[in-house]
Amino acid sequence: MNALRTRLGLDRIGSDDSGFTMAEVIVALFVFTIFILGLGYSLLSMTRLVSDDENREVAASLASQEIDIVRAIPDAFDVVTKTTTIPIGGITYKVQRNAGWVSTDGSTSTCGGGGGNLQSKAVDVQVTWTNQYVITSPVRSSIVLAPSTRINDPSFGTIIVSALGADGTGEAGVTVSVTNNATGTSVGAVDPTDSSGCSYVLKVAPGTYTVKLTKTNAISNISNPGLGQFTTPSQGNVVVNAAGSALAPFAYDQLATYQPKYATDYAGAATMPNSIVTTFLGKDGPITFNTPSASQSLFPYTDGYSTIAGNNYSSTSTPTTGCLSVDPVNWAAGTVGAATLKAGARPNTGIASGSSGPINVRMGVIAVAYPALSSNTLTIKSAAAPAGTGDPGCATATTYTYTFASTPAAGTVVYLAVPYGSWQVYSTIASILTILPATTANPATRGELTGSTVTLDPRNP
Repeated sequence: MNALRTRLGLDRIGSDDSGFTMAEVIVALFVFTIFILGLGYSLLSMTRLVSDDENREVAASLASQEIDIVRAIPDAFDVVTKTTTIPIGGITYKVQRNAGWVSTDGSTSTCGGGGGNLQSKAVDVQVTWTNQYVITSPVRSSIVLAPSTRINDPSFGTIIVSALGADGTGEAGVTVSVTNNATGTSVGAVDPTDSSGCSYVLKVAPGTYTVKLTKTNAISNISNPGLGQFTTPSQGNVVVNAAGSALAPFAYDQLATYQPKYATDYAGAATMPNSIVTTFLGKDGPITFNTPSASQSLFPYTDGYSTIAGNNYSSTSTPTTGCLSVDPVNWAAGTVGAATLKAGARPNTGIASGSSGPINVRMGVIAVAYPALSSNTLTIKSAAAPAGTGDPGCATATTYTYTFASTPAAGTVVYLAVPYGSWQVYSTIASILTILPATTANPATRGELTGSTVTLDPRNP
C-alpha cells in the first residue's frame, strides 16, 4: 500500500501545505485594490454625471427664463450686461448675461462702435453652477434684439459714449453733455451712462462735437501738466458723419486719494523746499503736481503709481533738458568707496477706487550748520556730479535751485529734504556752507561728500 501511495504521489500531496507566498498575496491585494478603486471612481463619476444632468436641466430653465426677461424689456438700450446668482436646492446658479451692439459694419462691442450705425443688440446668456463637473459645459442661450423704433437716419449719425473704470468695467450714472463746436449749442438731454458705462446720443447732425463727463468723486486718466488729472474730462474733436457712429471712450472711475509722505528714508523731521514738483508715474505716463500737499486725487490704476521728487525730472533716457539724478531707476548698480550698491528702484503703490492711503516720495536728507547770521535764506543748487559717485547727472549745465524757509538760531543743525543728485548749499548772505558728514547725530540718507558737494544716492547695499 505504501508503495502504491508513493507511486501515485499521494504522500507528497498530503504533506504539501505551503500555500501562497507573501509576494503572491501582495500582488493579489494590489490588483484587488486597483479594481476596487476603479470601480469606486466609475460609480462616483456616474453619480456626478447624473447629478450634473439634473443641475443642467435647472440651468437650461434659468437660461430660458433670462431670455424671456430680455424679450420683455421694451427698449433694447435698457438691455445691459448683468450677472445674477440664484440658489436652488443647495446649488448656486450663476446667470451671466452679455449684451453688445452689432453695428452695420459687422463689429460688436458692449457700447457699439467701429464707425457703423447701431443695428441690433446681441445677447448671450451663460449659466454655470457650483461644483459643476469639469467635463460638463455651461448652458448657453442667445438672442438678437432689434430696436422697437428706428434709431438711425441716413442723414444723421450717432455718438456713443463709453466710460470704463480702471478694472475695465462700466462706470454707471455718469452725466454726459454734448455740445456742437460750430454753434456752441447743446444737443439736449442725454441719458447718463448705464451699468455697462454706455450712453447714446441718437440722430445727431453731422459735425464736430465736444463730449464732457461729470460725476461726483470721479476722475479720468487725462492729465493737465502741473494740475493733475481732470475730474470733468472732455473730448473736443468728436466727428459725426451721416449714417455713421462716432465713439467717445473715456477711462473714468471713482478717485483714489494718495497722501504723499516725503523723505521717508529718514526717520526724523526734515524741512521741505518752499516749492517742489512731485511726479506720479502711472500707466499713461507722468502726472506732475507743482506743490506738495496733504493728498492728491488720482485715477485708480490697478498697478498704482511710483513717485519722484524734483523740478528737473526728465522722463527720457537721453534728455536735452533736466536731470536724470532725481529718478532712482537711473542709478545703475556699482561700487562707491567700499560700498557695493544695488541699482536704484522706485516701487509702485496702489490705492483702490474710492479709497485713500499713503504713498512714499523718496528724497535725500542733508544736515547743514545754520550760519551765525540773521535774516538768512538757505538755498541749494545743483552741482556737477563728482567722479566715482555713480550720479547719472544732468543733461545740461543749467543750475537748479531750491530755497528753504528756515530761520533757526545760529549754529543750529538744519536737516533739509533734497531730491537725489549732487548739490551745494548756500545762504543769501554767505558763501557755500559746510555740509555735515553722516554721523549718529546726523542719520541722513546715504550721501558722499566731495569737497563742498554732497551727492545724495538712492541706492542700497
